[in-house]
Amino acid sequence: MWLELCALLRPSELFVHDEFDGVLVFRGENQGCAFWGVRRRDLGQDDPPVFVQSRDGWVRYLERVSLARVERVLSETMLGSGGRLYNACELPARLIRELPSRFAPVNFPEYPMWTGKDESPVCWFSALAPLVTVIGLSEMCFSGPVAAGLVLLADERGWGAAGMGWIASAFSVGAAAAALLLAVRARVPRAGPAMSGALFITAVGAVALGHARSLPYAVASGALIGLTSGITAAVTGALVQTDTDPRYLGRVTSVTTLCALGLAPVFFPLAGVTVAVWGTAMFFTLCGGICLLAAVFGVAVPVLRRAELRKPGAEPAPSESASPPESAPIER
Repeated sequence: MWLELCALLRPSELFVHDEFDGVLVFRGENQGCAFWGVRRRDLGQDDPPVFVQSRDGWVRYLERVSLARVERVLSETMLGSGGRLYNACELPARLIRELPSRFAPVNFPEYPMWTGKDESPVCWFSALAPLVTVIGLSEMCFSGPVAAGLVLLADERGWGAAGMGWIASAFSVGAAAAALLLAVRARVPRAGPAMSGALFITAVGAVALGHARSLPYAVASGALIGLTSGITAAVTGALVQTDTDPRYLGRVTSVTTLCALGLAPVFFPLAGVTVAVWGTAMFFTLCGGICLLAAVFGVAVPVLRRAELRKPGAEPAPSESASPPESAPIER
């Protein structure tokens, strides 16, 4: 794949630049303003450092060729995204200053901008990875293990199949009520805090369900869990739809679905062992602890704490009134 802005050179186009004791150039800016390469002396290394010819001469770009390949994919994806992703230098200064508090830094090293020191270093921010983490934690227990836990809880308490059915029905009614509420409400203000608050209540409800000694109390706890987990699922799903580039929405949804459903068979044995060794109360307490961890994570990460759902029909744009998109580099 030969991309247009800073393309990799074809094998027939490779050349050795005479400066800097000789640099094998493998990438060039489309107007010849900058070149990327590996020093001849480093060619014997498995993954040598990469240097870029900038206004300040040849400077170290990234520590490994493999990192430079990842950077190329990031940059070309952003520039070829059709407006969904933006270079932060195109945003107003106010939004650039807010990026570190509103977005999570991508685990990728900073590197110099080829245009010079004044626009360096470059670093990347994203909103999607923390959101997927919350979804994974929140769905970890409620996709399947809790269903198995309800059977074991009803058996341990002597409520039988009828008792388990009442609790499961209450959970379903709570989830349906959440869907109806959100359908009528149409918009959730301060989606991030709403998500974290619902997760906190879900954690409390899970612990209460595991320690319930009477069936009516357990049924009420089940309804509460259904209501709050339904709100969490709806809000996180809407945020994924909002913050994901349409081209990658299927892949991101696959990851979240894996967390919700695909990992359930792995946790069924763990649920059984936990109940067998420590009892159902401990199992539901652990489930509540995982939900609490997701809630704390949602509050602790600024990008999740400040997450908002755009109004229907609103399009993201790099303006003073708009929020930054979900993934962007910043040159500072």
